Amino acid sequence: MAADLVVKYSRLVSPSGILDVGVAVKDGVIVDMKRRVRISDDTQITVCGWTPYDNMTVQGWPTASVIRGNVVMEDDRCCQRRGRVGS
Repeated sequence: MAADLVVKYSRLVSPSGILDVGVAVKDGVIVDMKRRVRISDDTQITVCGWTPYDNMTVQGWPTASVIRGNVVMEDDRCCQRRGRVGS
């Protein structure tokens, strides 16, 4: 479940309290703000096959992404096949 993924990375505080296992998460991105990454055309999944940020080093990198309650990316790997995720 997507909420398990959120809790795995950190405790998030919402207006209703702490987000915990079993709470529905529809959309979100978990970002490691301390991680430094060099962006490369080879590591990006794009329609055109390149990125204008090639060879740029950035601090802060997504570690997981949830769309419509489905984990679509975790630890730099796609977890879903191409196309619309969920309904």
